Amino acid sequence: MLHWVSGKRLGFFALQAGLASVALAGAAGAQEEVWSAEDPADAPGQATELADDGGDITETIGDPEPESAEDVAVSEAEEPPPPESRVRLSGFVRQSMELVYGQLQRESSTGSSPLLWRDVFLSRSQLWLKASYVEDREFEATVSGVLGYGLHVAKSAPQYSIGTVDLTRGQLDSELREAYLGFYWPAADLRIGQQRIAWGRSDFQSPNDVLNARDLRDPFLSEAELRHLPTMAVRSSFSFGALTFEAVVTPLFTPDRYDVYGTTWSAVQRRAPEQLQRFLGTTSLAVDPTVEPELRDVLRATELPEANGKGASAGARLSASLPGADFSLYYHYGYDPTPFVRIAPAFGSWLQGAQLPSISEGGSEFAGVEPALSPALDLIDQGIEPFSSRFLRRHHVGLDAATVLGPLVLRVDAAYETRRVFYTPDLVSFSTPAVLGVLGLEYQTGSLNDVVLLEVLASRLLTQRVPLLLGYERTTTALAGTIKWSLGEAWGLDLRGLVGLNPETYVLQPALRFKPNESVSVRLGALLVSGATASLGWYFADNDTAFLQLLYSF
Repeated sequence: MLHWVSGKRLGFFALQAGLASVALAGAAGAQEEVWSAEDPADAPGQATELADDGGDITETIGDPEPESAEDVAVSEAEEPPPPESRVRLSGFVRQSMELVYGQLQRESSTGSSPLLWRDVFLSRSQLWLKASYVEDREFEATVSGVLGYGLHVAKSAPQYSIGTVDLTRGQLDSELREAYLGFYWPAADLRIGQQRIAWGRSDFQSPNDVLNARDLRDPFLSEAELRHLPTMAVRSSFSFGALTFEAVVTPLFTPDRYDVYGTTWSAVQRRAPEQLQRFLGTTSLAVDPTVEPELRDVLRATELPEANGKGASAGARLSASLPGADFSLYYHYGYDPTPFVRIAPAFGSWLQGAQLPSISEGGSEFAGVEPALSPALDLIDQGIEPFSSRFLRRHHVGLDAATVLGPLVLRVDAAYETRRVFYTPDLVSFSTPAVLGVLGLEYQTGSLNDVVLLEVLASRLLTQRVPLLLGYERTTTALAGTIKWSLGEAWGLDLRGLVGLNPETYVLQPALRFKPNESVSVRLGALLVSGATASLGWYFADNDTAFLQLLYSF
């Protein structure tokens, strides 16, 4: 049984990736702060770490000063000035505490324990560091990483648990993020390594931002720097006056990061099929609780594209800066980020109609485990995988444009994809060609603490007959907005949200902000989620959360 768990690709990850991808595409983008075209990384011939911020540590490297005026004259006459070099360090320390009162209210009203582990309180501690070495606008070496620790607390043990269960669990999370080298010339640049490459102009959801994988484990309350995963890539840009051409090649496929079950925003929620929840619960009994996170990683595993060059992706962007407007055209040949899952008909039928035994029956530590796994084991003995999952190749074509009308900035983002994966409420995959678009209007105040932004999001599935989907209809429309407004020098109000028109749903995040200086920020707020049947708000309805976030940047 343990050999089966570790040796077979079950594809449960796909449930997570599908739902979490839907969550980000529909609502989690309300947290997104996509890099603007003004980012120095998008300007050929300039290193990305040139601005000298007040809190940075700067080190000058060069030849020692001559000891005499004669030496100075000889140096100026015979040698060019040494290149200007420096090291820049930046980062932040973040502490977040979240009370999932939606889950507390549900348990109080139903009087029953959840089928799977459910967080009611979370504490997240993170340290993010970034270091760059820049030499005279010609060379750059950048590396960044994050070290985090999460404390998860449940109100009651899951129904599948046996004996005394510790209602707290901790998880250490360390990750290398950026690691790249940059070479810059007057009309060209080249960056090689693990890097973030943002395409598109929209704030909430950019349909053209397709180059980087996403971290979907905490899609609403994480920092903007951590919502996309830097990807191994080679990127080069060439400037021809008002035109800029950019080419990107990613030799290795990087999947989205997500949780299958047992966390606030995991794929399998209370409204997922009950038999699937019980199957996951009984499967988890095959290992000790101390290594259950590793089991969840196994369940998340999938059939990744080959790492021998056949799984490579490539894309190009052509941008034009014209008087009064900016335009970009995009093409990318890669993979849809949501995995396509197939369930063996025999196993699917059993999953829908089976009556799993109670875990408490039999008195054995593994009572119920073998009956729960036996259908999967029987199929494997017959050479049939109960689950199979893979990523679909697709072509992506897009465009964006932006113009300024006085204090208003008008943006449009649109894309067509030959394949896009969706899920039904029963977590069955569905793929179709699709068109996506975002129309945005931003009121500029001249201050980053005072922002008003409204976006209209729409998508159209091009298949004639579309089943009932989770979070989407054949034509999906929504309004998204961000309002940040100061109340004096240090206080302010933040409101981010998405209101779905079709299907009806909403995700709102009001917060009170205290920012006494540029380094310190404190936010106290709530996350409210709800919606009609089959919407994202309906699926994640138990996740209403109150939060407190403390951030120190340096």
